[in-house]
Amino acid sequence: MIFSFLEGWIGQYAVVCRRWQEVVERYSFRSITIRSTNLEEFSAMFGRNPRKYHRRAFLKYVSLEVILPTYSARACAEFETPNDMMANNWAFTDAIRTFFGILHDWERYGLCRQDGGSYTPCNIDFSLDISSPMDDGNRMDILLHKGEVPIQPQKLGDCGDARFAHSYIEFIGLEDCPLPTVSCIFFLHAELLRRQLTGASAAALACALPNLEDIEIALSDHEWVFPLTRQKNRYGEYVLLHNFKVKMYAFVSFLDCCVLITLAGKCVLDFGHALHTLYLTNSALRSFALAYVMEEPTDHAFRIPSALPDYSPDTDTLSRALHALSQSPTLTSFCLVGIIVSEELFWPKDTAPSSERPFWPSLKNFVVYAANPIMPTGEWYLERSILYATKGGQEDSTINSGNPADPADVDSEPDPLDKDRELRLCGQGRPNLFRKRLSPEVFNPLVFAFAHAVQRMPKLDIFHFSMDCGGSPVFQAEWIRDGVTLPGNEEEEEEEEEEEEVVDKKRWTFATTEETEWEVPVGLMAILDHTLGPEGLFRFHKVDNILDE
Repeated sequence: MIFSFLEGWIGQYAVVCRRWQEVVERYSFRSITIRSTNLEEFSAMFGRNPRKYHRRAFLKYVSLEVILPTYSARACAEFETPNDMMANNWAFTDAIRTFFGILHDWERYGLCRQDGGSYTPCNIDFSLDISSPMDDGNRMDILLHKGEVPIQPQKLGDCGDARFAHSYIEFIGLEDCPLPTVSCIFFLHAELLRRQLTGASAAALACALPNLEDIEIALSDHEWVFPLTRQKNRYGEYVLLHNFKVKMYAFVSFLDCCVLITLAGKCVLDFGHALHTLYLTNSALRSFALAYVMEEPTDHAFRIPSALPDYSPDTDTLSRALHALSQSPTLTSFCLVGIIVSEELFWPKDTAPSSERPFWPSLKNFVVYAANPIMPTGEWYLERSILYATKGGQEDSTINSGNPADPADVDSEPDPLDKDRELRLCGQGRPNLFRKRLSPEVFNPLVFAFAHAVQRMPKLDIFHFSMDCGGSPVFQAEWIRDGVTLPGNEEEEEEEEEEEEVVDKKRWTFATTEETEWEVPVGLMAILDHTLGPEGLFRFHKVDNILDE
């Protein structure tokens, strides 16, 4: 009891006696931060001596920092080469395989206590980070084999983070040596926006953790300079092989069965298929959050290349995969941030409104926050308003076709970065803001899709969809169950009697900015009324700032 009130480092008290040691280690070994270069010490700290086995039951939070190979000061002025990328991939794969192997062995062999029980880890919160010692801005050569850290002056033309801005870490060799499965990890947190991880690899990581209940992943979709790389990251081929037990549900669709058959044949999978695998093999998932951010162009005349693959130019398979995952029978919270989506996230095009599927049996919160105003095809959900003429008279332009299509084509020699050119290639070269009207042809089907979807969510408390443009919301739609208040609004609603009456009713609230042109489409109210019932409320506001609303 006394130790539970102490703050700071209490490990020093463990040496008093053996009884004190176990009490102190209940706190000091609860949270561990470990580097991949120290996994041997991690294994020894928790396992080799039977007197250390009890530490495994204390372990609740593990933060693993995967250390990538170092590079020289001269290399700071160069882009990563294919050899550099391959070395990073091997380092990442080996680190995860080794770490998961340690935890897998703990679970597999079961180390016994003197009283006949066993020490096994459970309910571990796992967070992941990836970096090289050279990434922190010091730009020094690190001679690990000599234990020296000689500081060298920063060279002219240092690329900084731009050295690996178009590099993506991914698993390799899983077809020959799959990741060990780990059942004791219940929470996965990976915010990987600096050293970027491919979506397929992030999903493969989650698939090796069959008892995951909570997933929080942040990835980057901001890859315009190399369109083929972006397509590969979202939809490209990826080998995903691991040991799993397939759990069949009564409502598994034909598409899901096809995925299972292909998995049994050890086929090549992409990000979407990996998410399908997670949906089919995890029966414990309760919360899923994915930030897949892409910054839209400030030049509204700029049109980015389509992210859809050539073999499926009309189908957004990533949105369909997220759609399937959101219907997991145990899932209660589903959140997407900054993502490029299509209507197929909510309601696939080939699904009739009268169909029994889709159906979200347990979902309570469905949030799509700050959705990107660009479609997977590269087109905009917003179109030009007659009140805002384009600059230079040009309405649409495309990325320069002469750009390299793959990071391997980037010059690896020292090169002072042309920042203006980089901005131009990403549509950030000039502000040209003329898209002020939500296109009825492409945006309204998205609205109808989520309106239909809400009807199939019997336990839903809150549905939220917002779309940003220029860093601020231009459209927001919310459905809130009667008796539910939004976080942070309790005090305001207690102060106003009118708001207290509103809380007792189901309500749909739509809002746009004053300068955003959009009208409630014909036929939408009939769908909304189905979810509101006779006592529900519908409100549509034009506001200066949606965040204030």
